[in-house]
Amino acid sequence: MKITCRVILISLALISAAVHADETAVALAKQPDADHYRNESAIIDNMDTGPVQDIFEIVPQSSKLRFNVDSPIGVIWFDIDDFYGSFSISNTEAHPDVAAIEVNARSLDSDHGIIGAILRGGEFLDVDNFPRMQFVGSSIEWYGKRYAVLKGYMTIKNTTREVAFYVELIGSEIDRIESGRITIKATTTIRRSEFGIYTLIPLVSDNVNLYITMDAVKQEAPLSVASSVLSGD
Repeated sequence: MKITCRVILISLALISAAVHADETAVALAKQPDADHYRNESAIIDNMDTGPVQDIFEIVPQSSKLRFNVDSPIGVIWFDIDDFYGSFSISNTEAHPDVAAIEVNARSLDSDHGIIGAILRGGEFLDVDNFPRMQFVGSSIEWYGKRYAVLKGYMTIKNTTREVAFYVELIGSEIDRIESGRITIKATTTIRRSEFGIYTLIPLVSDNVNLYITMDAVKQEAPLSVASSVLSGD
């Protein structure tokens, strides 16, 4: 009976949100299949933590992290207001391109409070027990001056999976790298079931589409991406 009532409540909340959902068409990024998975401790231990040139720090105030899920009654959007991180765009064999992004899962919300509360709850993200989400980039491959694929490992609810982001340097920002400020868009699609989140599948899609717009400024001193972000400094 409790399960039935919970499903009804969530379904009603989804219907309410869908009425006001953002209907803007957005191209969805496809996630390449992972060859293998590694746990979070292995990711951090195996990262290059030596000095890396051209480290850019995300400006949270002007950056955005959004995601959506598809349901029978429409696409529902969510926002995360609190995230930070750093990344490198250098292409040298000595220092592979890396990135590290830390997300405060408690900051997740939607236009409708009840939807955000449900997603933060124990049957979805369980933010009381898992308050942080994390992405650690391990490599990046550029296709010309504007487009790249950033591969790395995402951790949600203490479960780590390999993912790949499609990256784009925005417009005239390509010519402003040396000025110390750039804007980057990154998109990917993950399957929430791979992170142990099965609630309401298939009523609500297993696929979750992530969209990140990052304004970033070059750090004055050459630091390690991993050490500057994962240490919480």
